[in-house]
Amino acid sequence: MEAEYDYIVVDDREDQREAIKAILAEGGFECIGEAADGESGADLYFEALPDFVIMDIDMPGVDGIEGARMILEDDPDAFIIMASGFGMQSKVIEAINLGAADWFMKPYDKRAVLAKMRELTEE
Repeated sequence: MEAEYDYIVVDDREDQREAIKAILAEGGFECIGEAADGESGADLYFEALPDFVIMDIDMPGVDGIEGARMILEDDPDAFIIMASGFGMQSKVIEAINLGAADWFMKPYDKRAVLAKMRELTEE
């Protein structure tokens, strides 16, 4: 069965990329690319043109806020979901104000992620 939606995941930690990919695979979502910082994530977005992006907020170098900004400046309709650990609420709000669609809390909760993805993809 072919995935209904494809995405890229941008996170500097491989274990976090693997965690979200495993959860989303259960929901029928296909990862078509990975990047480890906001700048390479933005480059990958325009190369792969995925249905959505999972973008970590806190990364060395170009962080997720700046990576999201780079994407949204050229594609205001880009569907970006931010990922954040505890204590990053102000950064989450900044990302949503930039145009990010929503956010996930880390560590990822499988039921919450899949429920939110069903909700977001039905809108």
